[in-house]
Parts: sequence; C-alpha cells; structure tokens
Amino acid sequence: MEKTSHHSSKRAAVKKSVKKAPKKEWDDWIADLREYKSQHGTVNVPARCKEHPSLSTWVANLRRRKTLTDEQRAQLTQLGFMWKCAGRGRLSKDWDVMFERLLEYKKQNGNCMVPQNREKYPHLSLWVKNQRADYHKGTLDEGRQERLEDVGFVWRVRPNSNTHATRKDTLWQKRYEELMQFQKRQGHCRVPLSYKENTSLAGWVNNQRSLFATGLIRKERREKLEKIGFHWNPSGRPSAMKKAEPKR
Repeated sequence: MEKTSHHSSKRAAVKKSVKKAPKKEWDDWIADLREYKSQHGTVNVPARCKEHPSLSTWVANLRRRKTLTDEQRAQLTQLGFMWKCAGRGRLSKDWDVMFERLLEYKKQNGNCMVPQNREKYPHLSLWVKNQRADYHKGTLDEGRQERLEDVGFVWRVRPNSNTHATRKDTLWQKRYEELMQFQKRQGHCRVPLSYKENTSLAGWVNNQRSLFATGLIRKERREKLEKIGFHWNPSGRPSAMKKAEPKR
C-alpha cells in the first residue's frame, strides 16, 4: 500500500511540474522570448517544445490569462505574438508550425514558392499544395487565408497569371475599409481582440502588427495604415519596432 502511495505521489509531482512554468519576473520571461525569437524567427513557441519546455508552457498559458495589462499585451504584440490561431486542437498547432516553416523559407528565398518536387522540403511542399487545394475548393479558413496572403502566398502558380494578386489585394482592401469605418466611429484604429462585432477585423489588425514586427509587411500597406492613424504599438507609446525594416 505504501509503495502504491509513493508512486501516486511521484506521478502527481511530475504532472504538476509539467503544467506550471517556474516562477520568474515578467521581464525575465520576455528576455527568454526575445532570445527564442533571435534563434527561431518567431515567438510562437510550439506546444510541448522539448528544447524549451518552461517557455512553451508560459507561452501557452498567456493566451488563457485574463490578468495581463495593456502594456504587457502591447509588448507581446510588438514581438509578433499571435493571440488567436485559426481552428482548435492538434490540427491548429500543426498548421501554425508549418506556417512558421513557410516564413523561414521566405526569409531564405524571398518568396513562398516552395518547390513541389524537392527532397529538402518534403513536408512543407505537401502542406503548401494542400493549402492551395483547400483554397480552390473554398474550404480554407478565412483567417488562415488572410495570414497566407499577407506574407505573399500565391494561390495560382501558372505563368503570367495575376488572379492571385487581384484576390489577395481585394481581401486586404476589404479589411482596410472596415478599419476605416471603425476609425470614423471610434476615433482610433485600436480594434480590441475581443471585438465581437467583427472578429475577422480584430484578427486582421493583430496580424498587421505581427507582420510589421517581423518586417514582413509590404511598404505600401504600412503607409496606407499609418495614413489613417494606425499605431503599431497599441499602447500608443514610442515603439522599438522601428528596427524591423518592412519588406519592399
């Protein structure tokens, strides 16, 4: 009986240690997150990351916390933190992992045109093919479509075809006009993530800040947003994000 009790206590202790990240000050966690970004190009640490288990747990808990201050949220958004991911469960996490790989590919190659028959990118090339297939079938989640288009993802790979550019710009312009209407009503462009009246707009606004923070937003789009008073740091204070030059 004592042996069983001993093992039960041990399992409980292990379970507890997995769920809770070690106690650190906020600035210490942010420093760890910055270091992770410098190594991996993103702050969206995968769930159950073996290399950084404590940081992975802390990041996962952030999306569930309701006690974050506006300043803390702004700091995370500035780093490129994604507050809301399309879908739920393991499939959503897998999608985000592949999206991060696509961003890494773009940084190395200057585009999202992953070759379909290349041994170096077997998983990424298949994933890219599936995104295009879902898009053409009309089954691709709108939030994911916007995230892909905002980084220059091409839906049609035929030579001399401008269809993808037209649809991409049309969707971006649609969200931009919705933001202009919001700005006219509210007097600012700080759409809250909890904006139930238009959840697509809320996610789009957050994504524009993330793209700016990582230097992936297009110059003309950045200028259009700034023209209507868009703040890259939602707290309204001077931001260190200027060091990340936008893509031209």
